[in-house]
Amino acid sequence: MRKRNIMSLLLAFCLCFAMAMPAFATETDTLSLTPLDEVENLEVLVEADESAETFVENDTLADASEDGIEPYAISRDEVIIKEVRVYPIVYCVEDQAAYILNNVSRVRRWGSNLVVADGSIHLFPADVTAFVNEAFNVLNNNSETAGKQWGVIGWRIETEHDLIAAKPLRLTWTPTATCMDGTETRTQSINQTNTHITIRGNYGLPADPNSYYYAGINGVFYCRYTTGNNAGQQYGIPMGGGVMMNAKV
Repeated sequence: MRKRNIMSLLLAFCLCFAMAMPAFATETDTLSLTPLDEVENLEVLVEADESAETFVENDTLADASEDGIEPYAISRDEVIIKEVRVYPIVYCVEDQAAYILNNVSRVRRWGSNLVVADGSIHLFPADVTAFVNEAFNVLNNNSETAGKQWGVIGWRIETEHDLIAAKPLRLTWTPTATCMDGTETRTQSINQTNTHITIRGNYGLPADPNSYYYAGINGVFYCRYTTGNNAGQQYGIPMGGGVMMNAKV
């Protein structure tokens, strides 16, 4: 029931509708549409990351060994954003259903030698227009979807992060205003010194979809100091990721 109410709101703020071209248009690659009601509005995937780079220092190694942490211990705690991906969420009038269009995306990746905790894809107004038109072209040029009326009603945004800490505690994050699952702060326990986390969310459009807006997450990775005067105390490292739509700079 909640998803139906959300869908009504999304349609009110639909970016645009386009009538698909005739079915005899040139066929694109295999169409990949995921029904929106088959995925969670907000998903989290947590896995141990054995490939994450670590740096050894003697004092940290000694502290970590005493606490039962593996002896390749971490010399500094970090959040490293690895990738941000965005897919259009489209609505079919005839089907009265919404889908994630997996054939069309924008992706930004960060190199392994660059430590960035919070990163975003920047899409300028012309980029957003081109993104939407690409989605319509894919739908127009496939026999399964041609001839139907489609609208872009939001975005599926996925962010991937490496969380590295000798004494990790938890990750808290808050989705931005247009998240289809609300803007409550979420908490995920982190138990591994190297953790790879993927956060996926569905985001609708603001009242004025042609204005600047940001869709994604803002959060904090909490861990404990292992050395120095603050040893044992917890502190937080800011993190985040998303898409700047209609960016100006």
